[in-house]
Amino acid sequence: MIVMFSLILLFGLHRYMIPLHFLAVIYRGFLAGYKIALLTGLYGAGGFFNAVFFVLPFELVFFASLSFVTVCAIDRCLTFGKFGTLLVRILPGVCAVIVFAIFEAILIPSFIPLFG
Repeated sequence: MIVMFSLILLFGLHRYMIPLHFLAVIYRGFLAGYKIALLTGLYGAGGFFNAVFFVLPFELVFFASLSFVTVCAIDRCLTFGKFGTLLVRILPGVCAVIVFAIFEAILIPSFIPLFG
């Protein structure tokens, strides 16, 4: 996920790179769908409930923070702001993603046997 934010910051350097932001968001959506389909395929109905109760909320938080960072980077691109101000604006989003990534890494493996 940190690589994704780094790419978005890199794409925010020039206005001609704005379409690459949307590719990053689309890629993250593809990964979320793949994760949910994989859990459902492996564990059946239990995997579906696991995906709905544990995976989907984390993916929605990741998607919201990724969208926030993308909007900030595009805004910086179009208004020709300084790069340092972009880093200050997206720092809360990056911190939230790191915290939720740690929770996801701990919770999801713990609760897969619960519904499986």
